[in-house]
Amino acid sequence: MAVVCTWSIAIGQSDLATWGLTSNGTPTFSDNNIQASHFIRGNGVTDPAFGPNGATSYGWETINTTSAADYFEVCINPKPNNTLTFSGLQFTERRNAEGIRGYQVMWSKDGFQTSTLLSSFTVPDDLESRDIVLGISPIKVCQGETLCLRWYAYAAESNFGEWTMSNIVVKGTTAPTCAFPVTQASNLVISNITGTSMGLSWTRGNGTGVLVVARAGAPVDVMPCYITVPGVSILPFGLGTKLGENTFVVYSGPGNSTAVSGLEEGETYHFAVIEFNDTPCFRVPDAPTASATTLCTSPGAVTALKSSPAGGMMYLAWDNPNCFDEIMIVASENPITAVPTSMDPNDYTPGAIFGTGTDAHNDFSGTESPVYRGTGNRVQVTGLTNGQLYYFQIFTFRSGVWQAGAQISATPEAGCSGLGDGGRVFFNEIHFANSGGDVDEGFELVGTAGIDLENYVILLYPPSGQLEKEVPLSGLIDDEGNGYGAVWVPVADIFQIGGVALFNLVANTTVEFLSWRADSGQSITALDGLAIGASAVFIGVSAENGSTPFNYSLQRIGNGTCPGGMSWQGPMPSSRGAINIGQALLPIELISFTGELVENEVLLSWQTATEENNDYMAVEHSTDARQFTEIGRLKGAGTTLEPQSYQLWHQRPQPGINYYRLRQVDFDGQTHYHGTVAVEYKGGKGGLVVYPTITSSQIVVELSATADEIGELVIFNLYGQAMQSTVVPAGSLRQELSVAQLPAGHYLLQWRSANGQQAIQRFVKL
Repeated sequence: MAVVCTWSIAIGQSDLATWGLTSNGTPTFSDNNIQASHFIRGNGVTDPAFGPNGATSYGWETINTTSAADYFEVCINPKPNNTLTFSGLQFTERRNAEGIRGYQVMWSKDGFQTSTLLSSFTVPDDLESRDIVLGISPIKVCQGETLCLRWYAYAAESNFGEWTMSNIVVKGTTAPTCAFPVTQASNLVISNITGTSMGLSWTRGNGTGVLVVARAGAPVDVMPCYITVPGVSILPFGLGTKLGENTFVVYSGPGNSTAVSGLEEGETYHFAVIEFNDTPCFRVPDAPTASATTLCTSPGAVTALKSSPAGGMMYLAWDNPNCFDEIMIVASENPITAVPTSMDPNDYTPGAIFGTGTDAHNDFSGTESPVYRGTGNRVQVTGLTNGQLYYFQIFTFRSGVWQAGAQISATPEAGCSGLGDGGRVFFNEIHFANSGGDVDEGFELVGTAGIDLENYVILLYPPSGQLEKEVPLSGLIDDEGNGYGAVWVPVADIFQIGGVALFNLVANTTVEFLSWRADSGQSITALDGLAIGASAVFIGVSAENGSTPFNYSLQRIGNGTCPGGMSWQGPMPSSRGAINIGQALLPIELISFTGELVENEVLLSWQTATEENNDYMAVEHSTDARQFTEIGRLKGAGTTLEPQSYQLWHQRPQPGINYYRLRQVDFDGQTHYHGTVAVEYKGGKGGLVVYPTITSSQIVVELSATADEIGELVIFNLYGQAMQSTVVPAGSLRQELSVAQLPAGHYLLQWRSANGQQAIQRFVKL
């Protein structure tokens, strides 16, 4: 048993809640002053199987980083009129032979919109149980707050690699809510409003002091619980203790007035005054509130200018500032250095077709041309040349004064005619159901590398057409070769949804709207939400159900860089976040690329139509279609117009599905990939083959030629208990075993001979 301790557990703490996890996920103990949640799993792993060793799930990420959907979770919160302090954590964990190699423990009090790391662990390559003890710098949890803990695990050696958790103990202390002042502050008044400051005054209650909390743009909805209250303190907005989004302490002390500075022109600020005593203990109920808007004395600068390229055009969108009369955007083929100086904005005539705008004041020169002027927040600029880099700068006008804002650059490129925004981002993979508890539900997006996904949102629609959920996106599409990449977006509980739309927030248009449920009439019309009025296109494949194997999905298959030349197929092995198997999104001039099992080796063959500056070609291998390793390379033909043929042998394929992709490298180092091919290998000499590996009734067992004496086939559950056995006569190479009587779950099949030979394979009983 291994023990890990980050620092000593705080003196005086006790068990707040425990989860044994041997029979179910219900807490086995919780303090009378708290509530403890059920033990749950994230969408990325299977429903926990509970047993003597704890709760076991598989489906953990095989890559060396955490996934947002691969976790275990427990939560605690104080009951009414109580608070708690979290200061310690204990648990036991273990992996199986193919299990995880690392995990992180995180905590959050906002449902993991934000989170904090408690500790990271590397898991040894063994099957031992480890008792973990963590001392925590005290975390206070107020009445109305919920503290959640998550264990994010990763780097499993296979998709069926398992991780087991048990004996979770959350430690700390509880206390009754403090006795706050009897009389609250009152009569909050705002005065002396300028562009950057306001004056506040109030009538005191009977506490020892007051705390003034300010929030920009919305009413104060987060009140103090445990914060240090200094003596008399006046702070500019944004420099005091942060309580929540745009929410800060701006005054604490015994007075009855203060001046709040550091404010933004034209912004509305909301205030709350809270009486406290020396504990400190805050009287949050009946706190007086008030709001006011600062004055506008100059134009505000636009900082959030966004672009979305398409064929021969550019979509632009921005957030208008608080203070402005008009907005103007200037476009150019070069960085923009000029600024407008005319006090009459009518001197600038915009033209949404690039180059047609005019400047009567002669501030702009060369290719600089106004493309928009008005009070809106988006424009479509046309007349652009694909492949040409363009610069765009936004200016704000108010009362005769111009203010320069953000300048960005982007390059238009030919897009896909079948997409609503004429761009290059589309749905490439869908997964919504599988056997057992649904795992890794979500969607894959494919697009040009570098595209900012913050410009997009996924919309979920059930057959009724009423918007169910919006899923905001973030981050950039990475380059998986030749300028394209894939991103997986996990979204739980989508089986009953049936329709998904991708909406471009910059272009203000629905990019794609797809449905996968034939029982919805193969079509859904959006009745509300951003995609209102759009009708879904049925993908023609609705094969996922309760019998679909784990880690399978519906996928687009075909060649080209646009979805128009592809079709939906499946279910087939998932490639979440990577180009799909049998898909050639990348423009590589190959006639064919195939794989063939020849006895115990795989022959990879490919043929090129033409080659240009082709230095070499390498074959890469994977067992999960996500992490690839080079297994060999062949010299290319340089530049030739004659067809060329190549072959490479993989002498050590792994039992199961083997994935191969081709990496072509030019003399200048540029790299291009060709879509993945899959070859199934059922094992070689001296081995044991079991198929199907997911079954509800029967498995077929094939033994190698070395089974030349009597032996035995034994089926074990994951706790090492023998469930059934079968004698195998000498020389027998094939056995059919009924497993219909076994409970659903994971099993190990072991063949052992009289002379000590052994082999083990895994299978799943549905």
